[in-house]
Amino acid sequence: MECCEDTKMPGIGWRVSLSIIAFFGWLIFIVLWLFFYASSFTIYQNLAVILVSILVFFAVMGSSWAFWGMKYGPEMHSRTERRIVKRRARKRR
Repeated sequence: MECCEDTKMPGIGWRVSLSIIAFFGWLIFIVLWLFFYASSFTIYQNLAVILVSILVFFAVMGSSWAFWGMKYGPEMHSRTERRIVKRRARKRR
């Protein structure tokens, strides 16, 4: 079994950190909004605020991960294919 392949991808650390911080930031925003501000707005306005916050969250996630996916996606795909081929070859033995 090959366990020593270089699997560390450059630029992934800050993206994972951003994803975690953005998710918990979004949850905190929703909780604060619902407890302190939602009562003065209608249900439709509250739904609009929540939907816009979801769109902003996905825009941040998409913009931070899209470039990495375009740059390293094909490389990750080829690594996965090589692992599958090696597994199948080991099973046939």
